Amino acid sequence: MHGAAAPTWAAEGPEYRFEAEYQTQHLPQLRWLVRSWIHQRGLDILAPDVALIATELCSNLRHVPDRYGEVELRALDAGLRLSVRDRSEALPVVPSAPPCVTATSGRGLLVAALTADRFQIEAVAGGNVIWAEVRAPSEKGAVR
Repeated sequence: MHGAAAPTWAAEGPEYRFEAEYQTQHLPQLRWLVRSWIHQRGLDILAPDVALIATELCSNLRHVPDRYGEVELRALDAGLRLSVRDRSEALPVVPSAPPCVTATSGRGLLVAALTADRFQIEAVAGGNVIWAEVRAPSEKGAVR
């Protein structure tokens, strides 16, 4: 969100991209950007889950040395995909169980993975991509 964010906004287009720098105070702006883009596509029912996932994936950027990532929202036939690409050499790991209730971190990727219909972490040239897909409720039982 490079301060005030420099998005590639296409109200009618199938994708929305912007660079994000992890700073706690940027998270409300991130959620607003995500919800606005989703609203433009008439997928408001997905906004709470996708905003939560976006917050958790972008919060993970605090573990990346430069704290920057590229966020992409992409419309699917019956939902959308959110991805965050970073420049870290370390592949993030989703814990297999929630951390201790008194832990102050360690549950974000698990929350994102459990909220999404599909979730993946991939090593790519120059870093990692974490992506999540959320489908409209009428498509939850559809074959993927």
